[in-house]
Parts: sequence; structure tokens; C-alpha cells
Amino acid sequence: MDNSVEKLVLNDEETLTEVVNCLAKHIPINSKGAGDAQSLFKILVRAASKQDTIENTSQEFKKATCGNNIRYHLGKISDFEEARKST
Repeated sequence: MDNSVEKLVLNDEETLTEVVNCLAKHIPINSKGAGDAQSLFKILVRAASKQDTIENTSQEFKKATCGNNIRYHLGKISDFEEARKST
């Protein structure tokens, strides 16, 4: 029996794109001045899947907003369930 732990990450570009599209469709983020919602979700999903920080992950993408801007826009969403229902 193999007791090794396989680390699964969402770094395959096609999988990442599908996840980001689903999130953008169901959770609206009004991100004026911080890029579009798809870019924000791409950074968030990739950071989570790699267990990395938002700041480090945002630096991987050209023209990406900084980690502080992403945190600011996430902080404006007080209730993700209500945001999802508004779509």
C-alpha cells in the first residue's frame, strides 16, 4: 500500500479557467480599478491551490493588481451568499 500523500493543485490552465469562469458567473465582484473579476479569481484560486500568498501569486501575472487591492475588494464583500443570490 502506498502511504504517500498526493498533492493536488489547480495549476492546469484548462482546469483553472473552468473554475474561474464558474466563480465569476456565480459570485459578482465589482472590482473597479483592480482589474476584472476573472483576473481576481484567477489569482485567488491559483494562490489557494499552490498554498501561496495573494501577493506572490499576483506577481506571476503580467498587469495584475497588487495583493492589497485584491484584499480591499474582497473586504467589500460582506456576505458571499448574498452576492451569489444577486446574480
